[in-house]
Amino acid sequence: SIRAIEIDQNKVWYAGDKNRFGYFDLITNQRVERKINSDSLQIEFRSIAQTSHSVFILSVGNPALLYKINKHDLSYKLVYQENHEKVFYDAIRFIDNQKGIAIGDPTADTFSIITTVDRGENWNKLSSNDLPKLADGEAAFAASNTNIVVKGNRIFLVSGGFKSRVFVSDDFCQTWKVYETPIIQG
Repeated sequence: SIRAIEIDQNKVWYAGDKNRFGYFDLITNQRVERKINSDSLQIEFRSIAQTSHSVFILSVGNPALLYKINKHDLSYKLVYQENHEKVFYDAIRFIDNQKGIAIGDPTADTFSIITTVDRGENWNKLSSNDLPKLADGEAAFAASNTNIVVKGNRIFLVSGGFKSRVFVSDDFCQTWKVYETPIIQG
């Protein structure tokens, strides 16, 4: 199962189940695939993002694992890990080559949000105290890498479940505006 794809010029990068990632070259019609070696874990990746030099893949479930992959030699390293019974990351995006964001379902009463400002080398989880509270039964909208949209420096997050709203930040997650939507909820 492949749940995450990202277009990069003539390549379609992907990540999926069974610890797999790779790309398909649209010019040569060749597929190159690798597996993350991680003891006995069966990792399922559903989120993918890129900068000019790297691809990032993020797993769902516990533990949450975020890998940085070198686009040239496909070497990889673990850059973030989170252990929590409720951890479940849904999407990842980069604003530019320095700053990135990933969103997950709540482990408390807010989204789980991690950010980077150094090309994805280090990731930090934002405090729930600094994020808008979610309603009971509200979570990230689908684990399909589609609930983060970046337009310039503006970040949009979309929730679903018992409540469907749009969360907007113009200052890289320091402050948020929350908008109600007419989307059918529940």
